[in-house]
Amino acid sequence: MTATAAIASGAALAFAGTASATTEGPQEPLTICAKGDYDTFAVFPDRGGLATANVEAGTCLPFEFGDSGAVEEIEVYGYVEPKGSAGAPTTFHVATGHWRASKGGTVNAFGTIEQNDATFPLL
Repeated sequence: MTATAAIASGAALAFAGTASATTEGPQEPLTICAKGDYDTFAVFPDRGGLATANVEAGTCLPFEFGDSGAVEEIEVYGYVEPKGSAGAPTTFHVATGHWRASKGGTVNAFGTIEQNDATFPLL
């Protein structure tokens, strides 16, 4: 499933928890912070389009992905629920970066729907 298909099907908002069943040694979580005026989630193309749960605006959530030392791509998306009963949710690409599961770190998505960006962990 591509990242786009995962987003379109709603699967991007359904995943939470451990992404890898095998872990060795201490591991640091990847923390996703939604610091903008929109909710945030991340998609991992190198993991078959795996996606995190939706992180509500103004909050952070940790996710554990094992201890792989590989550098992986991470795509950050914004998500906005419609106001009232009309309309569909809005999903938009914020930024693409890289991370290493063995080091964890924090992804910060910030800004507005119109002007947004994200920071990624140091490799």
